Amino acid sequence: MVSQHHSVHSRPDTLPTKSESVYLAEALAIASQLIQDALPTPRGLCWETDDLVGDTDNHRVFRRRCGPDLYGGAAGIAWFLGHIAAHDPSGTFATAASDGLRFAIAEVSNNLESDDPSLLSGSTGVAVAAMTVADRLGLNELQHSAASLAQRSAEKIQALTKTQNDLIAGTAGGIIGLLALHRACGDQFLLEACRKACDGLLATGIKQWWGRSWPERDNVPALCGLGHGMSGIGWALAETAWATGERRFFSGALEAFRYERSWFSPEQCGWPDLRDPSERSVGDGTWPGWMTAWCHGALGIGAVRLRFYEATRDTTALAEASAAIQAGRLLAMRAGADLRNNQLSDASLCHGLGGVAELFLLAHEVFNSNDHLRAARRVGDFSLEICRRNDRRWTLGVRGGERVPGLFLGLAGIGVTLLRLHDTSSIGSPILPGRSASAATSDRD
Repeated sequence: MVSQHHSVHSRPDTLPTKSESVYLAEALAIASQLIQDALPTPRGLCWETDDLVGDTDNHRVFRRRCGPDLYGGAAGIAWFLGHIAAHDPSGTFATAASDGLRFAIAEVSNNLESDDPSLLSGSTGVAVAAMTVADRLGLNELQHSAASLAQRSAEKIQALTKTQNDLIAGTAGGIIGLLALHRACGDQFLLEACRKACDGLLATGIKQWWGRSWPERDNVPALCGLGHGMSGIGWALAETAWATGERRFFSGALEAFRYERSWFSPEQCGWPDLRDPSERSVGDGTWPGWMTAWCHGALGIGAVRLRFYEATRDTTALAEASAAIQAGRLLAMRAGADLRNNQLSDASLCHGLGGVAELFLLAHEVFNSNDHLRAARRVGDFSLEICRRNDRRWTLGVRGGERVPGLFLGLAGIGVTLLRLHDTSSIGSPILPGRSASAATSDRD
């Protein structure tokens, strides 16, 4: 792994191992840096981010203005700032959160006809972030704007094409977001939109004896994973089943998970990365790849299985979650070996150590186990040590990037995890965005 840099400085001079307040101090430092880097506009606050252009072997870094989205844009940054605002008596973080969401809502509202309404890259995620922060900070005007945006997003989600099914940019993520908004405001139209969208998913899935799947295109296998794979679709179907009592959605979720289970490798302790099969990669054995991350691989799959076990007490989901937790441990061990060789691992949520810490934090919440909390804090301490070794700069999810403020690849996500390491009740887990705070009961299946 390579090092990515940012000018945020880690406050302690030595690695913290005991005091929970260290995590809060680090999260506050990140929030202060985000405030410092914010750019005022007539519509509110936005930020700049480094991004990549080109392919894996031949790319360059360029800087652009962040979009409004939850994944890497203003909504995700403001979501973090709105929750850490409880620890800022000056009110600066709360004001910045409101202004960042005002910018995000204005951006997606002006482009709703052409923009996607998905959870992590589109307008539904902006509405979720705005509604959550508005409730947290008591901002009635922002709450009304979020509710209006949710209505328009629901109308668009039902019209998404069958090739847009995933959690990040497709129907599954839109469903998860609308369910979160429905829980917050009780709007039955949002729940009905989820029901119709799930019926659309069931109508387009490919049924095989080893499960149901939704491939991105013909003649390629459907992907495993949460960000773009079957875990995201299965999760959306399951949550809708619990919210509506519709058994067919629950059956569809089980079929999606069964498809994914057929690809599990005990030897690899994980699920394959099935992207981009070609005659050459299949022939030389380089396909499939193996990745332990939130977007592709065990971290995201494990998060969904923890949620499924939380709701149903299904022992198969428990076994798969346990395998994913073990994969997270192995990833942390490899990062430790890399550090001994002066290689600094990514600390971000999407494909870095932040995802490992969050999986352990979710396990702590689901099992009420302090062992999982201690494991998460060890990963947090390890990430702080990487930051210290890296001249007090956080390693980020954009290779060669120096300014990455966003939630899944950058500073806001690292800040969220640090805040949760301090107190898991401070904010919900970003790797299951929109997850209900209360556990579902087993009779929902």
